[in-house]
Amino acid sequence: KGYLGIDAISTSLLLKDGVLFEILTEGLDIKKIEQYIKQAINSGDIKSIRIMQEKGIDIANVEFGEGKKTIHKLVERNNVEFAKKVISLFDQDKDKNQKDEKGNTALHLAAKEGESEILGLLLAAGLCEVNEQNKEGLTALHYAHGNGNVDMIIRLILSGGDARIEDKEKFIPLEHSINMGVENQPDKESQEEARRKRELSVAIGLKVLLEGKEAIIEESEDGYVKIRREISHMLVRLGNTSILENCVQALEIHKDKRDRKGILAINYVKDEKMLE
Repeated sequence: KGYLGIDAISTSLLLKDGVLFEILTEGLDIKKIEQYIKQAINSGDIKSIRIMQEKGIDIANVEFGEGKKTIHKLVERNNVEFAKKVISLFDQDKDKNQKDEKGNTALHLAAKEGESEILGLLLAAGLCEVNEQNKEGLTALHYAHGNGNVDMIIRLILSGGDARIEDKEKFIPLEHSINMGVENQPDKESQEEARRKRELSVAIGLKVLLEGKEAIIEESEDGYVKIRREISHMLVRLGNTSILENCVQALEIHKDKRDRKGILAINYVKDEKMLE
């Protein structure tokens, strides 16, 4: 009592087949208790976690290394049902937006690892701000675009994900889709799958950007329009003629638009069909 702010918790800690199933211990220090919480989480023992939580132990703030807390570990385990039960025990205010040493919330990790169901659970639970940026300025939407994960992109956008936030390299999420590695995939089948994901995520990203042109065009102090990175240049660099054809009219792309280097989109064209 005192350090934990709880009454002394009885006599012994019992393990059965490596699974913690009951807490009846008196005088355990905080490090020992954290060790048992880790065991319970790693083994999926929700009964013991509930007992500890009922006795006033802070199950959400256990350290798992590299600044990761319980919620980060739940993402790594990728067991949706178990994660749902544990998260229901968290304090919605106190335990919100927990970050690891790289500034990643659990939502960042879920998007980075492509775990759509866990990401949906986190969004529904409201334990992570959807537009939170890590130390590199990346949001979960940047990671979703970088993986070409269309399901995640849609979930994040519908939950308020901002397609206009720039990371430290001044890239918006869409540009992470455009820069997806396709050629470095191990085989032709993997390349085709990566190319398909890139095309779909770019198409969705463009549709989102249509809601506000300020994402790609800024007005400078002297009143001139400064082109941040024109969509036509993005599409040409993507190298997909069909997407360019589908977007030309909708995006009101003009041939005289120049990028920050003063170069026209047509100067980047390498394919004759696209040149037409």
